[in-house]
Amino acid sequence: MALTKPVLSNIPAFDADKLRAEKRKVTVSFQYTGPSESQITGNRLMIYKGSDLAEVYEAQQAISDSQNPPLYNETITQLNLTHTIDVAASNLHNGYAYNAAVTVFSGSEESTPSDTVSFYCFSTPVLTVLNEELQNKGVIRNSNFTLNFSYRQKEGIPPEEYIVKLYDEEKNLITSTREKNSQLPVFDATSQTYKMDFSVPITGLVNEQRYFIGIQVVTRYGMVVSLGETQSDSIEFSAQYLRPSRLFAIVDLSNQPDEGNIRIASNIISIEGTSIPDPAEYEGPADNPRNIILNKDGYSATFSKGFSIRDDFTLQMVCKNLVEYEVFCELSNQKQKISFRYVRDLPKKSDPAGNPPTYHVEMKADDGFFPTVICSNRITLSAASPYLYLWFEKRNHLFDLKIRNSSGEEAEAV
Repeated sequence: MALTKPVLSNIPAFDADKLRAEKRKVTVSFQYTGPSESQITGNRLMIYKGSDLAEVYEAQQAISDSQNPPLYNETITQLNLTHTIDVAASNLHNGYAYNAAVTVFSGSEESTPSDTVSFYCFSTPVLTVLNEELQNKGVIRNSNFTLNFSYRQKEGIPPEEYIVKLYDEEKNLITSTREKNSQLPVFDATSQTYKMDFSVPITGLVNEQRYFIGIQVVTRYGMVVSLGETQSDSIEFSAQYLRPSRLFAIVDLSNQPDEGNIRIASNIISIEGTSIPDPAEYEGPADNPRNIILNKDGYSATFSKGFSIRDDFTLQMVCKNLVEYEVFCELSNQKQKISFRYVRDLPKKSDPAGNPPTYHVEMKADDGFFPTVICSNRITLSAASPYLYLWFEKRNHLFDLKIRNSSGEEAEAV
């Protein structure tokens, strides 16, 4: 009974020049389902250049200890559905597409060739971490940061997807981020390679903990290259939050009052921010600035580096001259928004005439599905005590909001 043709599996791209220099080999696999009385004794792999179909490799590999000596000095005493390519004995080179087919033997009988499988040889991409602190097992000063890394490849083969993994100090996986890529690398004349840069946010770092990062890139033709997954190329760092005397928290802050000065602080970490105008204007003498001025039309401050509002955090603000019923601070990460509004309380009928008005702050959190609104306690403000001090805490998806005036008065809850 005639042998049925085998099915050759897909062949991921590989770096032929590198494997030849290192005298290494590549193993490809195939499937065969034939008559039970047919004992497979060998296979033949044939490879042709895709452009002109020139033969670049043909070799027979014995898979039994019969009279035919096995290729590559291997002796396999049972059916083996693989073929090991001796790259050094081939004419495979980087920068070309190839077609491959396999046949199988049973004694002197040979099957028809398998359907052709195409594959590619190209230079191994080079991955490089661009963050200086990660290049030297350094320190990250925030609970979040952005991992920046570059992809360089000689023939311009684009990455299909990349995977970034965060491990704890015991190398247990914490999170894994997988992203598809639709962009093409751009030729870089300096390095004579095609280059792409990637940025991936790393969030939720715990203070005084050690971490490891692993990066894996899969190219368009199936080659997989990694960085940070072995001891020799380990990407190690630790998180140590800055704790200066004046702390700032990440927010996207917008200010609408006609009069208002806002200072934002946190007991968590420090961040960098930008302002309109740049540099920011401050209240008070130049040698002793006190508050950022945000009471002019178009003025705002945006804090865009630090921890995400998805994390737990504490926010502290000191404000004065806020406009009634206006939003004076907004935190946003596109999917979730938290805003704070300054509200004057309606007087009660039981209040004595001439009582100063009371105020509270309303917090609204909206994740796009279920808005949450909470109110702070009430306080009174006057020319003698114009400052409003606010504490806001987000902990395990729960919110807590409290305010007081310059005299320390916290008054009653709303």
